[in-house]
Amino acid sequence: MQVIVKPSQRFLDTLKGLREEGISDESLRDAVRMLKKGKIDTIELTYEHLKNCSKLLPDGVSLHTLIEESMVVLPRPYIPPRNPELEKRIQRLRKEQENRQYQEMTKNLTFSRQKPQQDTIGFQMRELNAQIISVAQFIVTVGGAFVFVYKAMEYGLPTPYIPGQVLAGIFAAIIVAVAELYFLMKEIAHSDRAIK
Repeated sequence: MQVIVKPSQRFLDTLKGLREEGISDESLRDAVRMLKKGKIDTIELTYEHLKNCSKLLPDGVSLHTLIEESMVVLPRPYIPPRNPELEKRIQRLRKEQENRQYQEMTKNLTFSRQKPQQDTIGFQMRELNAQIISVAQFIVTVGGAFVFVYKAMEYGLPTPYIPGQVLAGIFAAIIVAVAELYFLMKEIAHSDRAIK
């Protein structure tokens, strides 16, 4: 592949003024001869032609100024045809990507053809088990707080004072119950948001 320069009119006039004997490249010599005779009005110059011309130019004329006025034609790159197997693979991958994007966009939508998750027996059993465990945990925690404070008061007092022990145990159990209810409500709100 070669870069071709289509000379400007000034460059062509300069080429017409060159002596043919000084041109070592035969194809350039023939082109200049035909240019002088008027058989052609433009020529295409390769890099080798330009090297020869730069040696023969008269004083005061520089090659780069002549090239600036000229038109440089770059060769078109060769683009090989695409492989049909590659084309099929690209189409398949493009469809898969579009399906993934569609599934990502519609993942939080429920369709009438799908059974809602809340209607399945397995989902309801898991919900029931979670609620039973939460209630049992609540009862054990509140009861444990009552027993702990009751016994702590019993061991802390020199003589047993049952009304004070019961009152302190109930007070501690209420505080723990309020805290447990707060966290239970927070968990229920979180699970409701996850279902929606």
